[in-house]
Parts: sequence; C-alpha cells; structure tokens
Amino acid sequence: MMIRKIFIFNALIFLSTCLNAQVAGGIFPEMLQKELAKYAGKDIVINEYAFPAEMSMPVYSGKFYTFSAINGTQQTGYVYLGKVNTCRAGGCSIQVEHPSDSASEYLEYFILFDSHGTIKLVRIFNYMATHGQEITSKGWLNQFVNYKGNKALIAGKNIDAISGATTSVDAITFDIQDKTDILRKAIHAR
Repeated sequence: MMIRKIFIFNALIFLSTCLNAQVAGGIFPEMLQKELAKYAGKDIVINEYAFPAEMSMPVYSGKFYTFSAINGTQQTGYVYLGKVNTCRAGGCSIQVEHPSDSASEYLEYFILFDSHGTIKLVRIFNYMATHGQEITSKGWLNQFVNYKGNKALIAGKNIDAISGATTSVDAITFDIQDKTDILRKAIHAR
C-alpha cells in the first residue's frame, strides 16, 4: 500500500512538471515560466515565432517565441531562449561570433522582449562554465533592460566589464545585441 502511494505521488509530480513545462513543443525553464507569469499573467499562450517569409534567416542556436495573455489584457511579447559558448578554464582565444563547441563551456539564458522588441529582462538559468559566474547576477544583467538594438553594445564602454569574465561578458553581450537586432528586423519586416 505504501509503495503504491509513493508511486502515485511521484507520477503526479512528474505529470505536473511535464504539463507546466511543455509549451509549443519546447520545454521552458522554470525561471522563464515564473518571469512570464509576472509579466503577462499565469494564463498565457506561447508559440514559436514565425519569421516573415521575405526575411533571410541568420544562423543562431536558440529559438524565438511569442507570448500573450489568454484574456487579451496584455500585449504580445517575445522571448529568445538560447545558448552562448564561453571558454574552458585556462583561457582560450575563441571568436565570439563562432565559438567551437569542442573548445568551450556554455551558458543558457533567455531574453524577454515587449511587443516592440525592447528588452524587458535577461536571465541566465544554466551557467556551465568554470569562470565568470559574475555575469549571472541580476544587477549586471539589468544593464540590458530597455535596449532596443539601436546602438552597439561594447563591454568596457556602455556595458560593464568584469575582471576574470571577459570572454563570458563579450560572448553574451554580442549575443544579446545580435538577437535583439534579428527580432527588430523581423518586427519591422511585418
């Protein structure tokens, strides 16, 4: 009897987790689900973003999504869920634009955009690198809030540099600028 109760309990937890995490064919990290609920409410619709047909698609490793409140009280927004490569301990000289998976560690993050493509939130939810964890701090990531893709992001100039996290700072800064630019072009192409 006790084994049966444990089995049912575990099955319910598993199903609950799967149902909450499954959105439009992808699994969203819990941190992103919580932030979307804060921004648009708990009852939201999320779909993979369909880029305009006339837009030539750049290569990128993540996915863009749209979201909106079911009750229609909030405007639609966008989410980018992606991965950025950084360097292994001991340093490296990877190119930020095209790092090799074999020569790097990585971080996974998301960007929450409003309906105009302006950044409202950036969070790192999985940091799988041995150095540079300082970039996961909310304070450091908040400097991207309200970025619209209308200027270059440069570490050490308009983005704070972090000693010991140079490659991570450069990699995520480049990626945020790149993904904001892709979304901005897509929105204006519609």
